[in-house]
Amino acid sequence: MSELISILLNGHAPEDGYAVSINESIQRILTTRLGERVMRPTFGSELYKLRDRDMDSEWRLLATRYIYEAVSKWEPRVRFKRLQFNADAKNGKHTFYLELDPA
Repeated sequence: MSELISILLNGHAPEDGYAVSINESIQRILTTRLGERVMRPTFGSELYKLRDRDMDSEWRLLATRYIYEAVSKWEPRVRFKRLQFNADAKNGKHTFYLELDPA
């Protein structure tokens, strides 16, 4: 799923160690299902709930909510600024473009 999440920090793609660390952290947060980690059952996101659902306006709203909640809760080094989607209806893949500001 890592190729499906693109992150801009302060308008730029991560290049230095700090920004890359944030990028990796957010990728880990969004790809971890709630309850998957034994010692941290609330770590992760609820994006897994949207698997195999139609990519309609409700799907986009829920995806935005789940991403915002997870990033806000588990990555204190950034503030959520904007989220954009790119959905490919042919193969059913979707890409998230997150724009974040340093906290």
